[in-house]
Amino acid sequence: MTAARLATTAISTFRTSKLGEPLDACEDVAFWLQQPDGMRVALSDGATTSTFSGEWALRLVQWFARRTVHPDPAALARIAPVLGKRWLDWVRRRPLPWHAEEKLRDGSFATLLGVTVTNEGWQAIAIGDTCLFQVRDGALLSSFPYASSEEFAARPILASTRAEASYSIPDSIRLARGELQDRDMLVMATDGLAQWLLRSVELETEPWAIFSQGVDALRAVVDEERVHRRMRNDDICCAWLTI
Repeated sequence: MTAARLATTAISTFRTSKLGEPLDACEDVAFWLQQPDGMRVALSDGATTSTFSGEWALRLVQWFARRTVHPDPAALARIAPVLGKRWLDWVRRRPLPWHAEEKLRDGSFATLLGVTVTNEGWQAIAIGDTCLFQVRDGALLSSFPYASSEEFAARPILASTRAEASYSIPDSIRLARGELQDRDMLVMATDGLAQWLLRSVELETEPWAIFSQGVDALRAVVDEERVHRRMRNDDICCAWLTI
């Protein structure tokens, strides 16, 4: 991977909660920063079955984007207990009902997809099922960490706030990298949208044009697909850019 810095490139984002829920109920987040070695972009899907998972997801993406170098699995394993303790301290400063106190024992869980992008290439680190897609000439060139819609049927390993869970993180992390050409598009999406995108490709319907049509057009497609149950009614967060 060359260290060439990514030229100023606009990153577009879209974020929505489940149908019928307010936006602030969405537990999926994105965060990005320009760093000396390239643009650092991160997405995380907070598990809705765990407590304060949106806050945990936010801490993970901010950690990745603020790093001065792209992390390896050991770096994530080292920082997870530290971030988990900060998350717990933040939660305990809030008045909680007894049932929320009980759930704190289980901790919180979230995916993490972190991507460093330069003019020549990308490298990514992932735990869970938030996905990266590289699109060239309107067609899918590669996807990471999942390559088919069927992979979403399995329950993924997630990053946890519990310190003891950090020991298993390196075994659950996947790494990838790729080269980029002018006008390549990178799309990053949490699982509800990511699965739909892969299924569309499998049905020989390339869906990537929706990302060049603007956020309102994307929102309309997402709402229609969820209403007709062709896309899971889940929180969604995605980010995309064109080199």
